[in-house]
Amino acid sequence: MQSLSSADSTAAVGKTPITAGLVLGAGYKARSFALIPAGTRRLLDVGSGTGDDALELSERLGPDATVIGIDRRLEAVDEALEKARNVALNVRFAVGDAYSLPFEDAFFDVVRADFLFGAVEQPLRAARELSRVLCSHGALLLSDRADVLGGELGVMRAFARAGFGGFRVVDRFRRDDRPGLTARGLKP
Repeated sequence: MQSLSSADSTAAVGKTPITAGLVLGAGYKARSFALIPAGTRRLLDVGSGTGDDALELSERLGPDATVIGIDRRLEAVDEALEKARNVALNVRFAVGDAYSLPFEDAFFDVVRADFLFGAVEQPLRAARELSRVLCSHGALLLSDRADVLGGELGVMRAFARAGFGGFRVVDRFRRDDRPGLTARGLKP
């Protein structure tokens, strides 16, 4: 898998062309997965639900990477564990929430959250916690409703206050007839 840097204006991820920072011809999840840097060793999927994204990411990243999915709902984690039971992938699931992640500081190369911030009451607190577990120069990938990431809740601004520079929108999409964004930031 290739990585997309801000300098890339045209590249290829598989056979899907990237132009002006956007992967064309794929759903927003596939486009966000393509933004995960090659060589990622530890990825955290916050709000992983029943584990579908974490399982796919583990398969894409290969046997040298560890993917951990975390969700606050025990029943979702139980379902994810059942799905992963007979799969030979390096993926784990745990119960937890975005306010108090059970991991060491700077543990992950990549942290992603898909439609998490519209569901949390304290976005700045969650932003600080995701930042805490992300290593220096690690990538943060967020996909959510446009009004959550860039609107009144200003999640992108919350991450800027939590120490992220260069946070930018890398994709725009529609989900359930509402505009959505994927944003990427790198921890200094």
